[in-house]
Amino acid sequence: MRDEVYFAAQRWRASGVPEPMRLADIVISRINRSKFGAACACLLGLVTHVAMAEGVSAYLPLNLEPEMERQIERVMILADEPILKRPFSVAMVQYALPKACEVDKSLCERVKRYLQRYSRGYAVTHASATGSITRKGEASDVVPNEHGLPEDSHWELSAQAFVQPNDYFLASAGAIAYKGRTVPTGSMLSLGGNWAQLDVGYRDH
Repeated sequence: MRDEVYFAAQRWRASGVPEPMRLADIVISRINRSKFGAACACLLGLVTHVAMAEGVSAYLPLNLEPEMERQIERVMILADEPILKRPFSVAMVQYALPKACEVDKSLCERVKRYLQRYSRGYAVTHASATGSITRKGEASDVVPNEHGLPEDSHWELSAQAFVQPNDYFLASAGAIAYKGRTVPTGSMLSLGGNWAQLDVGYRDH
């Protein structure tokens, strides 16, 4: 630092500019650069913290109760969010709720109550059992959008649960069973934050 100041002093003498004025300019310039760098670092840290704050999100099952499915679709429509992409993430529905509440508060409260099951560190979020009496169909006949459920199956069981030890890791376990087959639908590991999420496993689509 001493050599640098001495070299600068020699230049000042050669240029005929008063040394104190030059020294003040250099000091102010360095302070400004330091402030800019510190501000950038703080901003980057703030953005990273905000992006990571919400963490990974669970997904709603595709085979929701018809009434709740309609209510969630209504929330998404009121918030101008797409409803064709499935499954809905819990975070996306929560993001849509404030706009929906402005239009239909009772609808908003019902959906909020349903989503409370995802606010804990672990929970069984879905369980259902159905039975049917149908005519005997062909072996190749399946029910649309029911994970290959054959028409001649008289029962179907499904369940889904999750455990989330921290904001950035979530393990989900799920399965659908019917005559002759069990599908591990909804069983996956999720890593990341709300800015990016990696899902590995069996996710509905």
